[in-house]
Amino acid sequence: MAQVSFNTLQMVLVCGNYNSGKSVLAAKYFPGFKRVNHNEIRRFIKTMTEHGQDWSASDYDPEMEHLVKRIETVIIHHHLERHERVIIDNTCINRESRKKYLQEARARKLAIGCVFIDVPVNELLERNRKRTESERVPERILSMLHAKMELPSTEEGFDLVKIIRET
Repeated sequence: MAQVSFNTLQMVLVCGNYNSGKSVLAAKYFPGFKRVNHNEIRRFIKTMTEHGQDWSASDYDPEMEHLVKRIETVIIHHHLERHERVIIDNTCINRESRKKYLQEARARKLAIGCVFIDVPVNELLERNRKRTESERVPERILSMLHAKMELPSTEEGFDLVKIIRET
């Protein structure tokens, strides 16, 4: 089998806690990929349905997540059907939250990689405090997600895994 590298993959998952730098990494290292992100979908839904109102982390509504995930799935399918490479930029902090992407890749017989950015919780909290009020994530959410963190591995089903540890 040919050696797998991130630039040969059709799907890449960039994950880690909020404020870990996922979107910056995705833009810098995967510019040719079509990016999908839950917060961007949430922002779109609020802007469209509430007459231009801006979305912020405090607007998070668990009852909307089914719609967010349905839209995400449609977007992913749209790009994969056109043989476009997709980067999923979401927290996906544990195995369970990554499973659907692995299933999607396997169903299409695509190689999938995962880049996980592991940042100490104290650094995440500090970065969060530097954000504008509307961009801040409740600190209890950052801490809770950090406690639930499970690092990805090839045993989980990824063809390639890169863990970036910030100290």
